[in-house]
Amino acid sequence: MDLVIAEKDRDKVLKEISDSQNRILQIFVPTIIAVGLISIADKDKFALITLFASFAILFASSLYISSLSYKIFRNASFLNAVDSKASNVNDGTIHWEKAFSLFSKKASIPKIIGYETKTIAVIFVMFSIVYIAMFFSMNPLLSIGLGLVLIIISIRMLLLPSKSKNYLKIWQDVLEDYNK
Repeated sequence: MDLVIAEKDRDKVLKEISDSQNRILQIFVPTIIAVGLISIADKDKFALITLFASFAILFASSLYISSLSYKIFRNASFLNAVDSKASNVNDGTIHWEKAFSLFSKKASIPKIIGYETKTIAVIFVMFSIVYIAMFFSMNPLLSIGLGLVLIIISIRMLLLPSKSKNYLKIWQDVLEDYNK
C-alpha cells in the first residue's frame, strides 16, 4: 500500500517549511543593518563595544538560521520519504504529529539547533554575557546584576523544551479527567 500523507498535514508541513524560510530571510535584514551601523561606530572610543556587538549579532543570526535550516531539511526529507516510500499503515494515511513523534525517538536531534526555543535561549545567554561585558566599565555592579537577570530568564527558556514531556503527561491526565 502506498504511503499517503493526510492533505491537511502535508499543508501543515509545507507551511512550516515556508514559514521557516521566510524567517531566515527576515533575519538577514536586521543583521545587515546592525552590522552596518556597528561598522560606522567610532572605532577609537567603542572598539570593544563594536567587537562584542558584531560578534553577538553574527552569532545570533547564524545560530538561528541553523535552527531554521534544520527544521526545513527535516520537514522536506519527511515529505520526500512519504512520496517515495511504500508502507503498511492502517489506512495508508500518515499523520504529521505521529510521524514527527516517532522521528524524534529515532533521530538524534541536534542539542541546540534542534528546537528554536533552545536556539533562542542560547542566543539570549550569549547576549546577556555580551551585555555585561559591554557595560561593565560603566557600572560593574549594575551591569552584572542586570546581566544575571537576563541569564536567569535565558536559562528558564533553555529548559522549556525539556519540560514538553511533562506537559504531554499533564495534558493526557487532563483529557482523561475531562472524559470522566
